[in-house]
Amino acid sequence: MDDIWQGIGNLTPFTWVIVLVGLVLLYLVIRLAVMHALRDHERWLERKRIRATRTTYPPQAFPPITPESSDPF
Repeated sequence: MDDIWQGIGNLTPFTWVIVLVGLVLLYLVIRLAVMHALRDHERWLERKRIRATRTTYPPQAFPPITPESSDPF
């Protein structure tokens, strides 16, 4: 385990810059992928909502929800 920490401690500043730039690029790629996935999901939900509002159901399919006279609430 000490060999790993010694190896990390012996890295040059240029190597640290390369590692940091790589980590920042990895972060940006993951962030971009998540952003696009959420955008596509939002669009899918919107299309699904629009399609549901266009669909007409027969009146007996969904009767109005009214409390029964025997309902205690």
